[in-house]
Amino acid sequence: MSTGTNPFLFEAATALLGDIEELDRARAEGPEVDRLVAELDSIVAAQGGQGGRDTEDAQVSAARGLLARLLWHRSQVPRRERRSVRADRIAARQHFVLLFFHPSYAASIPPELLPEVVDHAERAAVGALRRLQTAVARGHRPERADLDALVEMWRALDSAPLPPWSTATRRLWNLADAFQARFEVFDDGPDLDMVIQTGKRAIDATSSGDQALADNLRNVGGALFRRFHWKRRYDDLEAAVSMLRDALDAADKEGPDRSRIVMDLAVMLNSRFEQTGDRGHLDESIALARLVLATAVEDAPLKLTFLGNLADLLRLRFDAFGAVEDLDEAVVKGRAVVEESEEGRAGLPMNLLGLAASLYVRFGRYGEVADLDEAITAARRGMNAQGGGLARALLLSNLGLALRGRFVRYGATSDLEEAADALAQAVRATPADRTVYLAGNNHNLSIVLFALYEHTKALAAVEETDRAELTAKALGYLDEVIEAARAAVATADVPDAVYLAGLGNGLLARHDESGAVPDLEEATACLREAARITPEGHPGRPGHLSNLGMAMQSRYERFNDPDDLDEAIDLLRAALERAPQDQPGRISYLTNLADLLRLRSEVSGSATDAREAVGRYAEAVGTREAAPSARVTAGRAAAAHFATAFPLDVARMLDTAVELLPQLAARHLKRLDQQHALGGLAAGMASDAAALTLERSDLTVADRAERALQLLEAGRGVLLGQALDTRSDLTDLRRTRPDLAERFVNLREILDSPDSPDRPSATGGDASSQAGLDGMELASSFEQRMVPYAPGLLDPQADRRAAAAAFDAVLEEIRGLPGLSGFARLADLRELTAQAAAGPLIAVNVSRFRCDALLLTPDGVRAVPLPLLEHAALAERTDAFHQALTVLGDRDTRLPAREPAQDLLREVLAWLWDTVAAPVLDALGFLGPPTPGVPGPRVWWMAGGLLSLLPLHAAGHHDTKSGGRAVIDRVVSSYTPTVRALTYARQQAAAGSVPRPQGPISSLIVSVPALGPDAGPPLPSARLEAAELAAKLPAAEVLLEPGPQGHGSDGGNIPTAAAVLGRLATCSIAHFACHGNHFPKDPSRSMLFLHDYDTKPLTVAALMGVRLDQVRLAYLSACRTAYQGRQLPDESVHLASAFQLAGFPHVIATLWEVLDGTAHAVAGDFYDRLAEGRNDGVLDTDRAAHALHKVVRGIRENRLDNPYLWSAYVHAGA
Repeated sequence: MSTGTNPFLFEAATALLGDIEELDRARAEGPEVDRLVAELDSIVAAQGGQGGRDTEDAQVSAARGLLARLLWHRSQVPRRERRSVRADRIAARQHFVLLFFHPSYAASIPPELLPEVVDHAERAAVGALRRLQTAVARGHRPERADLDALVEMWRALDSAPLPPWSTATRRLWNLADAFQARFEVFDDGPDLDMVIQTGKRAIDATSSGDQALADNLRNVGGALFRRFHWKRRYDDLEAAVSMLRDALDAADKEGPDRSRIVMDLAVMLNSRFEQTGDRGHLDESIALARLVLATAVEDAPLKLTFLGNLADLLRLRFDAFGAVEDLDEAVVKGRAVVEESEEGRAGLPMNLLGLAASLYVRFGRYGEVADLDEAITAARRGMNAQGGGLARALLLSNLGLALRGRFVRYGATSDLEEAADALAQAVRATPADRTVYLAGNNHNLSIVLFALYEHTKALAAVEETDRAELTAKALGYLDEVIEAARAAVATADVPDAVYLAGLGNGLLARHDESGAVPDLEEATACLREAARITPEGHPGRPGHLSNLGMAMQSRYERFNDPDDLDEAIDLLRAALERAPQDQPGRISYLTNLADLLRLRSEVSGSATDAREAVGRYAEAVGTREAAPSARVTAGRAAAAHFATAFPLDVARMLDTAVELLPQLAARHLKRLDQQHALGGLAAGMASDAAALTLERSDLTVADRAERALQLLEAGRGVLLGQALDTRSDLTDLRRTRPDLAERFVNLREILDSPDSPDRPSATGGDASSQAGLDGMELASSFEQRMVPYAPGLLDPQADRRAAAAAFDAVLEEIRGLPGLSGFARLADLRELTAQAAAGPLIAVNVSRFRCDALLLTPDGVRAVPLPLLEHAALAERTDAFHQALTVLGDRDTRLPAREPAQDLLREVLAWLWDTVAAPVLDALGFLGPPTPGVPGPRVWWMAGGLLSLLPLHAAGHHDTKSGGRAVIDRVVSSYTPTVRALTYARQQAAAGSVPRPQGPISSLIVSVPALGPDAGPPLPSARLEAAELAAKLPAAEVLLEPGPQGHGSDGGNIPTAAAVLGRLATCSIAHFACHGNHFPKDPSRSMLFLHDYDTKPLTVAALMGVRLDQVRLAYLSACRTAYQGRQLPDESVHLASAFQLAGFPHVIATLWEVLDGTAHAVAGDFYDRLAEGRNDGVLDTDRAAHALHKVVRGIRENRLDNPYLWSAYVHAGA
C-alpha cells in the first residue's frame, strides 16, 4: 500500500531513533517525536492494526517497527506523567507482540521488554489456535494463509523464553497442534512428520511422573498410526503400538483417559493383525475393547464410540475366522449403538455404516433377506444424516454393495442400476486425498458396472427386437468398467493386485467383444503384474494365476501360438494346486483348465489331454460349494465335446447337472430372469441326460429306463415344479415346522445364487482377498469410530461352503420328520407307476444322441427306441408345420395357398405317426381301434423340446385309407408336462369330488366378443357361445363384455381380471370365450384378452399365485392357450398349465389359432358330451378327455382334409 504521506517520514524517524539510541535518550520527548508518532500511527491504523508478516505490506510493517521503538523510548523518558508513560509502554508492547512473529523485526524488541512481549505473544498464539480449532469443529474450512500464519506463530515461539505460566511440553504440543491442523486440511506429509517430531520432543521434555506423559505418548502414538495409514510403513505401526503400551503404563489407573488409551491400542492391534495375520493381535484387540466397556465410561457419546468399535472388531474377526457368534454379537452391538445415538450427532452416520456392514456380511452368511433390507435402510438413513465427506462416501459405497447383493438375490435390474449410481456418487463424494477409499470405491464401481454389462448382454442375447440397442448399452457399460478400473489402479498408493486384475479383466472382456489387440496386450500386462506382486500363500494368488491363464488363452486364440496355450494350461494347473478344495471360485479354475485341455487335445490329438479334460469337468460338476450355474455349465461343456468318446463319464455329469436345473431358476429371481436362465443353460439338457443314461453300462436295462424318466421329471417343467413345491411338501413343512422351512428356503437361496461370471471374477480371488484396505483408520481425535469399511469386503457369496454344509444338515433333519422322507428327492419308481393305473404315460425324448419313448405303466418303465426319429429332421418338420399354420391362420390367405399348407400339415402328421406314435402304441399293445361302443384307452403324452410344438394326439395318416393308422383312432389322448403335474391334477380332481361347502356346482362364463383393433378381430360367435352355454352349464354366471354402445352387460358383470379372479374360487366350471395371446419373449405374459387387458391383464404370471380348491374344469375357448413356444420348450409356460396349477384338474385348450365359428360349435358339442349317458343331466367333468375326443373325431370324420380345423384342441390334466 502507498502511505500517501511525507516521503521523508521514514528517513526522519530512522534518523531520530539513531540519535536517541546512540546519543541522547532525552531526545525521545518533544514536538518532533510526537509528530512522528502521530504520522506513523496513522499509517498503521489504516491497515487495521492486525500485523503479522503475511497480513500487511512491508511499508506498514516498517512503520509499525519505527512506531514501537519511538513509543518505547518515549516511555523511558524520566519526569513524564505516569499515565502517559504507561500508555506508551502498553502501545509499544502491543506493536512489538505483532512484530515478534515477523522475523525481520523480532530482533528490534528491547531485551528488557522481551519477556513481556513473549508472554503476550504466546497468549495470542494460544487464542488463535483455539479459535481455529473451534471453527473447524463447527465445519469451517480454514484458509491456507491462516494456517500458515498459525504455524509460523508457534515456530517463532519455539525458541523464545518461557513465560511463567507456560511449559516446554505445553508449547511443543501447541506447535504440534498447529502442524496437525494444517495437515488435516491439506494433507501435507511433512506436516504429519513435524507432528511426530515435535511430539517426541514434548515427550522428552516431560518428566516420568508428570500426568501429561500418558497423553503425550498417546498423541504421538496416534500420529504414528496416522502416518502408518498414510505411508504404509509397518515400523510406524509398531512404534505406535509401543507408544500406546507406554501410555497405558504411565496413565492413572483410575483416570478418565485410560479408557481412551485402551481403545486406541485395541484399534492399532487390529491393524497389526491385518498386517501379520497373527490372530493373537485381534483377540487382544477385542479383549481390550471389552475391558474398556466393562469399566465405567461416563461420557455417553464416547461409550457409544467404543461399543461401535467393538462391533467392528467382532465383524472383522468373523471375516477372518468365521465364528458366527462374533458376527451375531457385532449386529446386536451395532444395533444398540444406533438405537442410542442421537439424531443429528456427528457420530450417527459412522454408526449406521458399521451396522450396515455387519448386516450385509450376516446376510451373506445366513441369507436372511431381512438383514439385507435392514443394511440398505441403515445406509440410506446414514446418508440422510450426513452432509458430505468421507462418511457419506462410505455409506454410498456400502449401499451400492448391498444393492448389488440384493440384485444377486432377486435379479432386479433396478437394484443393479441403483448400485452403480450409488457407487458413482461414492467416488465423487470421496475426498481426493483419501486415496485408499477413492481407489476402493472406484474398484467397487467397476465390479457393479461389470455386472451391468453382463446382465445387459444376457438380455440382448434373448431380445430380438431390442438386441442392437441392448448390445450397444452393454458395451457402454464395459467402457465405464475400464474407466473406473483405471481410476482405481491410478489412485492406489501402492500397486494393488486386486485393482490390476479388475482393469485386466475389463480390458480382456472388451477385447473379446471387439478384437482390439491393444486391449489384449494391456490386459495381459495388468494380469501378469497382478500375479507377480501377489506372494505365495496369499489367498488371492490362485485367482490371479487363473486370470492370467485366461489372458493367455485369448492370446492363443488371437495369434495361434502354441506356447501361449501351453502357458495358459500351466497357469491354470498352478492356480488349482494353490486353491483350497472348498474355495467357491475353484470351479472356474477347473472348468477353464478343462476347456484349455480340450482345446489342446483337439489340436494335437492328445488322448491324455482329453482324458484329463473330462476328469476336470467331472470334478467341476461335483463341486458342491460352487454356484449351480457354474456346475451345469461344466456338465454342458463336457457333453458338447466328449459324449461320444466318454459316454459314461458324461452321463454321470449330466445326471448331476439335471438335478441342479431347478436351482438355475432360483425362486428369488424374477419370472423373466428365471425363464432366461432356463432358456439358456437348461435347454435340451434333460433330454441329453436321459439319452446317455439309456446307454450307461453300469446300470441294468430297467434301471436305465427308470433313471432316464426320473431325469426328465427333474429337468422338465422346472418352473411348474417350483410352484408345485408351494402346494405340497414345503407347505406341509411350513405347517409342521415353520422354523425348518424358513432355514431351508434361506439356505437354498444362498446356494441358488450365481457366482461371478464364468470368466474369473475381476477381484482375482475369493472375498477374503478382495479388501483393498489393510486396516481400519482412526479419525484425527482418536476418539471416533473406526471406519467400518473395506473396499470389496462385503460379499454375500463368501461363505458358500458353510451354507452347503448347513443345507445338508437341514435336509437331513427334514427327511427325518414323519411323512417327509422323500422331501426334495426325485420321485421313486413306486410313486411314478402309481400314476399309470388309469393308462400309460408316454415321455418322448429327443436328443442328438438318440431318441426314445419312455413308457410308464403299472409294471414299471421301459424304453422304446425310435430309430426313425432324428433331431435334425424334427427341427425341419417342426419349422415346416408352423410355417403352414401361419399361412392357414392368416385370414387373407387365399384358397390356392391354403391347400398346399393343409397338405403339409397332413404330411407332418403322417411322419409323426411313422416315427413316434406308431412304435409307441404298438409297444403298448394298442394295435387298432377299440371295440365299437367301448371307451378307448387313455394315454398321457409328455413331450419336451421341439416335439412339444407338434400335436402328438393328431399324429396319423388322415385319409379314407388310413385303416386306424392314427392316434385319434386308437386312444384318447391327454397331456401333462410331468408325472408330478398329473399327480397334482388328480389330487385336485379328488378334492373337487368332495361336496362343496358353498353349495351346488356353479359355473362362470366369460365372453369377450370384441375389445379393440389391437386385441384381435371381433368374435361374433363368442356372444352366442355364452348365451347357449348359460342354458347348459349349472348355475351359470355370465361376465359379458359390453357391446359398442355399452349394451349386453350390466356394470357388475363386466369381465375384468379382478372380477374373474374373484369368482373363480366359487365356481366348478370356468369357460372363456375370448381372444388369447402367447408372448414368445416372456411366456409368463401370455394372456386372455379381458376388458382391462391393457392395464391389468389376466396373464400366466397373474394366475401363478392363485390357489383354488374344488374347481373341476377350465375351458379356454381362445387361441394358443396351450402353445408351448420355442423359448422354453421344456417348461410348459402357457395358460393351460397356469389354470391347471391354479387348481383345475381338467383344462381344455388350443395349440394355435381357432376359427370363431368352430370354437362355438366345439364348445357346445363338448358340454353335450359331458352329460351324455346320464339321466340327471349333470355334467361329468371327469369325462372331459373322452368328451373332447369324441367331438374332435366327429369333426375329423367330416374334414379329413383340414387337420388345422380340428387338431388344435387338447385336453390337459387328470
